[in-house]
Amino acid sequence: MNKPQHPFVIAQQLLAGPEPYLRSWAGEWYRWNGCAYRKISADEIKKAIFTHRYQNTRMPPSRTTLNAVMEMLRLATLVQTMAAPSWLSKRSPHPANQIVVAKNGLLHLPSLLRGRSTLLPHTPDFFTLNALHYDYQENATCPRWERFLFEIWDEDTESIRTIQEWFGYLLLPDTRQQKFLMLIGPARSGKGTIARVVRAMLGVENVASPTMRSLSGSFGLWGLLGKLLAIVPDASVARTSDSLVELLKSITGEDALDIDRKNLSPLSSVTLKARVMVIANQLPGMNDPSGALAQRMIILETRRSWVGTEDRHLTDKLLAELPGILCWSIAGWRRLRKRGHFRQPRSSQHLVEQYMSVNNWTFAISG
Repeated sequence: MNKPQHPFVIAQQLLAGPEPYLRSWAGEWYRWNGCAYRKISADEIKKAIFTHRYQNTRMPPSRTTLNAVMEMLRLATLVQTMAAPSWLSKRSPHPANQIVVAKNGLLHLPSLLRGRSTLLPHTPDFFTLNALHYDYQENATCPRWERFLFEIWDEDTESIRTIQEWFGYLLLPDTRQQKFLMLIGPARSGKGTIARVVRAMLGVENVASPTMRSLSGSFGLWGLLGKLLAIVPDASVARTSDSLVELLKSITGEDALDIDRKNLSPLSSVTLKARVMVIANQLPGMNDPSGALAQRMIILETRRSWVGTEDRHLTDKLLAELPGILCWSIAGWRRLRKRGHFRQPRSSQHLVEQYMSVNNWTFAISG
């Protein structure tokens, strides 16, 4: 009969062989896929333990052994910081929060400002949950995407530049602007297409899609953990709850929040990196007597509707230009970084004034 192995030995063997890039973060399991770390279930880890144990001893592990090995693995792979992205070693070429992970390497955006665009190789030492699904191509263009935006806003270059800066702002887990975007306009006016493109540009795994109701629910914040963006679609024009308004203030204001999770321990004092983008046909009602939330919103209006004349293949055409849209977004990031703040386009200022009149206060429009 084979001698039973100590759980620590089994854990060591797994990490040296079939599971070398396993990590435990925030009470959940992640595995490196060659670019980023993706969440996996505890059952997948147990299956790996079972398979390894059976292949080596021809004996299935007991429940006690399974649990003991799981605990050994958790301790051995624990990522102790709540910051993601982060470097797992002390040596790092650039700050983790300045890097965009593309399919073909790690792109340090500030280096582009200095005329350098060298891609660093992927490494499991860079702990990130966010990666693009396509290559960074330095000279890629996006003529159809730019034409689409011109079709929406015509000569309104301020709105086009603002959406470009917003796309660039989303590339990094940088929330210092403390802003969220409201995209307001009639049906079939391009709002949904913009949302689909930004979701594909960032990667579907990196974008949450909560509703107004679910966001303020018991586990609403959990879905934003590790995400770059939360798109709130079809926001109701009805007045939102006071609790949701306060929640939006906290998220955009970089407050440390407690996050409740189903069947997991809550997380304390977490600063979420997800920016918020609200899509609605009309300006949603929000009870904001202090004006704090309005100071953090950017409003863009889409006025032209394509109802009945939609191009059903438009999204596919635009997604074919993702490398170019990334370069276009980086240009927006560069401009926003240089100026230091967003500008509210004059074409949608009337919506800001409408919001102000509902809440009976005024504030200066940034410009």
